[in-house]
Amino acid sequence: MQSLAYTLTNEQWRGVAVGLMAVADKRDFYKGEMIGRGFEAFIPHSQSIENFAQNEEQLKVHRRCAFELMKEQFSEPAPRMGSQAYWSSFLDQMRAERDQCNGMSLAELKKAIPFKEYMWREHYDPCMRALERACQDNPGVRNMDAIWEAVNARFAQESVEKATEITRETSFSDRDQRETFAVLMQRYAGDLGFVYEPKMSPARGPVFVKPLKNEWSLMFVIRYHRYFFWDTPSWTFPLDLILAKRSKRKFKELQLGDGVTIDYPSVVDRFFSVCYKSFATPEEMELTVRARLELYALMERDIVDAVAPHF
Repeated sequence: MQSLAYTLTNEQWRGVAVGLMAVADKRDFYKGEMIGRGFEAFIPHSQSIENFAQNEEQLKVHRRCAFELMKEQFSEPAPRMGSQAYWSSFLDQMRAERDQCNGMSLAELKKAIPFKEYMWREHYDPCMRALERACQDNPGVRNMDAIWEAVNARFAQESVEKATEITRETSFSDRDQRETFAVLMQRYAGDLGFVYEPKMSPARGPVFVKPLKNEWSLMFVIRYHRYFFWDTPSWTFPLDLILAKRSKRKFKELQLGDGVTIDYPSVVDRFFSVCYKSFATPEEMELTVRARLELYALMERDIVDAVAPHF
């Protein structure tokens, strides 16, 4: 299998990066909509950090830090082909205040104090700083087992609530992961205009393509097949949205210049992809597909408006 042709220019990459900044600005709308539709498995992770805010002002600052960091990262699609499109002046200010509080720069601090103390002093986000400091004193203060138990309980409930005739009362012995994935994508991505592209699809990973402009397309691909097909009690579901030029060759992996990955789930929350990624049953696979595709449907017009003018 070969990668796609080298076609993306630095100017196009920069245009896409700048365009995606406007998509990031609608985080609150997308997040509210997804929660309203019953996709809430990611919330326990975020709440476990917010619980370390000592007052409303710290909570407000933490949420602003999370938004600005997301915007910096989302408007720098991988692989990077140019200078950073967005640099947060707010985070610059927070970093400066952190250095002032520490009495020195991070580089100087790392040499001056024990590493465990450095681990919490490096944070400018008040919730992350308080969390890391508390964990130094008591490693069990943030009970990750309890957090994952809450995530998994919500995920299991959602998978039952949102299962359809495609996956209800079936098993992977009736239809394997690849076949189930293909059927689900035909249902949910097909409704959005994505079609199965056999010429670009590796044996283990169907590629679904939607034309964008001038031979450029948006594509849903399973990037790392080995995690999807391992013979284990559960599998991971690394479904990526790729912007690239349509090709008659098999999709393998993006190289510099091929195209870009649009990490749209990160706009909602950095834990969204983590919580809608693993599955052990057909119903759970359907939930991961629905979570990502319903979010994409919500964001599609904004994503297309952000990237199409540059092609």
